[in-house]
Amino acid sequence: MSDTTLDAFPERSVAMVRAFSPVLERALLISGAIAAVIAILGMPLVADRVPDAVGPPLVGLIGAVVGVILGYLSVPARLRRAFEAYSWLGRTEMDRFQERTGGPVPTKPTDIELWLASTPATSATRMGRIEVLAFVGRYDDARAELDAVRAASNEELFEAASLRQYIDWLETGGIDHSELAAAVERLPRGSTARRMGDVNVALADARVRFMARERAWSEPLQAVRPSLGRAASMVALRDTWSKFAAIAFTVGLVVSIGVLILR
Repeated sequence: MSDTTLDAFPERSVAMVRAFSPVLERALLISGAIAAVIAILGMPLVADRVPDAVGPPLVGLIGAVVGVILGYLSVPARLRRAFEAYSWLGRTEMDRFQERTGGPVPTKPTDIELWLASTPATSATRMGRIEVLAFVGRYDDARAELDAVRAASNEELFEAASLRQYIDWLETGGIDHSELAAAVERLPRGSTARRMGDVNVALADARVRFMARERAWSEPLQAVRPSLGRAASMVALRDTWSKFAAIAFTVGLVVSIGVLILR
């Protein structure tokens, strides 16, 4: 999300996006800058050795790989671990949202309002609607729909507790995680639901710490990261670093073509 888009939502709703944005934006800038430098320096070296149609993509690819690696390394290890846990939970919840509702999570203000207006509350969509309503600051509507939920299984009880805690946090800054933590304890250890629960508790703690301007705000997410294994790294690679690589490649390709034309 851009800063303009973030400003359209309540401050607590986008707290974690703002928390990670500085280091991610710096990593993206480094990736693109390195790709451009490699294009400027590398294109003259390969121009006479490979066909013109091959040179720019080749140099752009090298620049993208080197750029993203250096951009990745520019993010402190502790924040990389926290971001991987956060990314894993976000991807898992977005996949669940799409499976339930048949469409992706709306992110732009106009798309959100359109989705809410066109998507009635059903057994499949209710949980998604509650979260979206809370995210945009419609707390009374979110609570009303949550009151209509009749949770039966431990997973449903956990999800309802998570939403109650989320709404309370967004509306009042409430820091009581006891109901959420108790609901998580009832989930089977080793299950995806339990991992989601553990990360939810860590995320709730991290949000409170970040809004309190604590330097160690990311520690809860760091602590839960090992339980997610390789899956969290793969999510961050797919959803973030591969996109940075595509942008860096585009920068390297365009600069390479420019260098080739100027020669």
